[in-house]
Parts: sequence; C-alpha cells; structure tokens
Amino acid sequence: MNSGLSTTAPFPKLCAIVRSHFVRLLRPGGAMWLGDLANPHSNDAWGNEAMWRACLEPLVEADMLSYTFLPELGTLGATETLSEEVFSLLAVRLPRKSDAGGEVGDGSASTDAMIQRTRTAHADTDYYADIYTCPAAAEVGFEAPAGAEEAISDVDAAAASVNAAYSGPLQSFRPGPSFWPCAQARLSARAHSAANDAPRQVAPQLWTVPSFASEHEVAQLSKLADVWLAKAAQESGEEVASLRSTKPGLWVEDVIVPTGTDAILDHIEDRIQDVIGIPRAHSDPWQILRYDPGYRARWEHTDCHHPGFDPSNDRFVAVLLWLSPCEEDRGCAPERHSDHAETVEDGATIFPQYGLRIRMPAGGLVMYASMGPGPAVGCNPDAMHYAGPLAASAQGPKVLLQKWYYQYPVEPSLPSTPLAICDPSPEGQCKRFLLAPGSGSPAVQAALASLEGNAAVIDSLEGLEELIGSELARLSRALSLEVVPGSLGRSAHWRSIYMAANFRVVAWQIGSLGAAARREALAQLRRALQRCAVCEDVLSLMLRVLVDGDGPAAAQEAEIEAQRQAQRDIRQRMAWRACLELGACDEPALATAGAAAARAEALEALAL
Repeated sequence: MNSGLSTTAPFPKLCAIVRSHFVRLLRPGGAMWLGDLANPHSNDAWGNEAMWRACLEPLVEADMLSYTFLPELGTLGATETLSEEVFSLLAVRLPRKSDAGGEVGDGSASTDAMIQRTRTAHADTDYYADIYTCPAAAEVGFEAPAGAEEAISDVDAAAASVNAAYSGPLQSFRPGPSFWPCAQARLSARAHSAANDAPRQVAPQLWTVPSFASEHEVAQLSKLADVWLAKAAQESGEEVASLRSTKPGLWVEDVIVPTGTDAILDHIEDRIQDVIGIPRAHSDPWQILRYDPGYRARWEHTDCHHPGFDPSNDRFVAVLLWLSPCEEDRGCAPERHSDHAETVEDGATIFPQYGLRIRMPAGGLVMYASMGPGPAVGCNPDAMHYAGPLAASAQGPKVLLQKWYYQYPVEPSLPSTPLAICDPSPEGQCKRFLLAPGSGSPAVQAALASLEGNAAVIDSLEGLEELIGSELARLSRALSLEVVPGSLGRSAHWRSIYMAANFRVVAWQIGSLGAAARREALAQLRRALQRCAVCEDVLSLMLRVLVDGDGPAAAQEAEIEAQRQAQRDIRQRMAWRACLELGACDEPALATAGAAAARAEALEALAL
C-alpha cells in the first residue's frame, strides 16, 4: 500500500490515513503491509516503531486490529538502503464480535451473504443505538419513537426468513439531541480513569479532556493553520485590511475547514464520534480560530439562538480543541473566575455564569452544551461565554479548533468568504472569515441551492429534463471535485449527494437516463449514508429504489453495460500500448485509440 501514500506527507497524516481509511477498507481477515519504515533517508516521515505503536494501539484495544513489525533485512534479506533499522508493518483486520455465533443457513452463497449482511446491519444499528439511546437519555425525557416495536417485529420476521440470527435484540432510537446525555454518560464512565486523557466534568454539561489529540497531530495542525491562514488572508482584499487597522485588538481570524480538506481533521472528527459519541452528521465544518497577542474584545454570547438560526435545529454542543501551548507560569487546569478579580490576560475561555476560566494544554478538548438537557428545554443562558484578553506580551497567539454540533443531522453550511463583520459595541469582537485553500465545499453548496431553487418552479416534463441536463450535471461535477487530495476522501454534504441521487433516480424512471443512472444513484446513496447513516430521507429513497419492480432488469442491464465498458477500456489501453511500441501514435491514431487516461496507463505500463 506504499503507492497509496505520499512519502512527503508528515507522520500524523500517514497515521490518520492508515488508521481511519485503509484499516476501514480491510474486510475481517484482510491484511495490510506497509514497508520501508524508519528509512534513515526519510527524516522520520514514515515513523519509527514507537510512533506506529502509539498510532495503532487504540485499534488493538478495540479488538479491530492485530499487527507486528518485521525487520526487512533479517526477514527479506534486503532493503532499499541495506539498513538494519528499516522495518515493515504487517497488520490484520480482526473479525467483528458480531460475526461470531448465529445459525448458518443452507450453505448457499447467496444465503450466507444475506446472513452476513444482516449481522453487519445489526452491528451498525447497535453502534448508532449506543449513540442515540441510553438510560441517561431516558432519564431526561427522551423516548423511543412511536411504532418502534412493530417495526422491529417486521425486521425480525425478515431476518428469520433467511434463517439469520442476531447476537442480541434490536434497539429502537430516534436520531436527535439524545446523543448528548449518552455522550455525557460515556464521559462519566471514563472520568475515574488514571489515564492522561481521562475526561473531567467542571460544570453542568461542561467537560474537558486534557490530552485528546497527540503531540504529532497538534504540531501538524498548527503548521497547517499558519499556512492556510497566510494563503487565505492573501485573498481577503484591501477593504478587510483597512478595516482591521481601525480596530486593533478586537479581531479574530476564523479559517473554515470543511470535511474532506485534511486527513487529520477528518480523523479527529471520526474519533469524537467513535470515542465520545457526538455524531459527525450533526456538525458544521471545523473552524480554526486565531487570537493574536493584544486581543482585548469582550463578546459574551451563547452559541444557540445565533443570527439566522433555525428554531427547529439549533446549535446544541460545541467542541474546542486547543493547538497553542499554555503559558508556563499559570498552567492549564480550569480555575475559578470572578469579574471583580484582577484580569488575567492569558486568552482563557471564560464562562461567567459557571465562574470558570478554561485554558487547555495543546491537544486538550473542551465540550459544552448550549441548550438545557432534555427534549423540551431551549437555549441555556448559563452557557454564555467569551474569549478572555490575551496580553500583548504573550509568547504567541491563541489558536484553537472549533466545531458546532446541531440537535439533528445537518447539511454543512459556510458563509461567503472572505467576509469581515464587527459587533457594534465599543469592545465588540470583529471576525474575518476565510476558507482553507483547495476545498470545493462552497461550489457544492452553491450547486445544491441552484438545483433546489430551479426544481421548485418546474411545471413540465421538458423542464425536468432540462434541469437534469444542467443543474444535476453541475452538482455532480461539484461533488466530484470537492474533496482535497490528502484528506480521507469523504464529503460531509450528505444532502447534496442525496439530491443528486434522487434526480438520477427520477431521470431513470422517466427514461432520460439509462439503467447506469440507477446504479450510480445507489452508489451515491451509500456515500450519503457513510456520512449520515440515520438520515431518513436517504434510507427511504434507497429502500424505494431497491424495491422498485423495474429494479432487477435495470440492475442486469447496468451490469452488462459495465462489462462492455470494461472491455472497451481494455481495447483502448491495448491500442495505446501498441501504437506507442510501434512509434506510430500520430494525430489520427490519437483520435481513435482512446482517452487520455488510457494513454497515461499505457505509458506507465511501458515504463514498468
């Protein structure tokens, strides 16, 4: 798998890609080999044994992976450098616990596959049930959805029809704000641990984790923050620069980093869901906040009931991850705060109603709820907070990551950038919004808005076909270009993907597109479910497509066409290779031999 990674990438990014991407691709029993590690010429970019052990140990503790290190010179008899320090990593994906047990059917391949899918679906259901339902959620008033028992009975009957057995009973849950009491229950269960990353509750619904991100992750993210800020600031224009000069000490830099921009941030987003239970489908993009020395604004606010908020889906939980180190003289533990005491200018986040000031070490995490517990409680004024002043003599800026989570799954949204706004009060905060370079998320957001806006006024079949030919193509193109190389290759725009799939299904149904459109729509729905596995719109559309009476014939037609296309691709590559070997690739030959991609593959094959 060395060819799937860049040798110039820093180790934290390699760890994130291996741990959160390649390992997830492995089926139970699958193996992964990564060689030429600790190469003396790589400057530790590929990591040493201790670094890889720290990277993979969480997967071992979760019974997901087993691994070993192999000295390449002793095992293989050779290395690229003939160095005894060089080693290989060999890892094996362990079977899921849910894979064991259960009755076996009649032994046919189709029945065994159905049983395996049933067990996998059950494991996924249990995973999300643990996020959204728990005794702590029931205690504050969250209830099972109406009709849940009947639905579970129907699923049990369907599973019994293929002789499949579960490892335990199915659970019902409603995706929503119940994730937070369940996440707090997880945090509380780990609070008594002696580990460095043991969480601590410092106020109602306010938690800290001293060491959530590793030293390597913090170092790499800090470098990226500097680079992104410098590049984005170049695009902000003279107007913002002149406005900034009129209000010194009041400015915050806010660099928005959508999912699919960087592997480390994508991986931390995954860890927050897997370890704490705060679901990524509820979140907006990451924001890198930078407060320069001399910052003195005071902007007391709650995250909920923000300007333009949706009362049916408000901001619910905020996560802050510190990147900048603490000042040595004060330390980083949360401490009592009083407005009447002498001001301490260390950039702490201050919660006046709780009487707390919080300053975390680099890699430390803070989580707090902006709304009260329970399904019927609104915005909580006790969660009011503000960023405290930072002395002009501070050793460096305060830099942290921020992510907002909503009550229900949300399509991520971004403000128009670059953008500068200021609070009207004399000491009000000014903020400059910038976008991390390379992200295609704004193009997806704009294409979705255009598709939905034009779809609302369609009144004829001709208009629908025109929409499919223009707006659907625009959205599909934006989605294909959205994610940045070096990320985990995932999009957060589950609703955009769902809408593209929805219109592809419609195009297949009215005959504008062929059976391949149905296959593509199903693939897109699976992508949407990777982001939001509990979104009812996506699940409902996938079910409707799968039970459509014309589906089997369309699936067979799409498969035949895919095989024919594969044969055409092979012929194109062979034609390119032949003309290259003969030196006869003139312009007419180029026009008939195939696409540029086939030519590139032929050239690569000849080089080998």
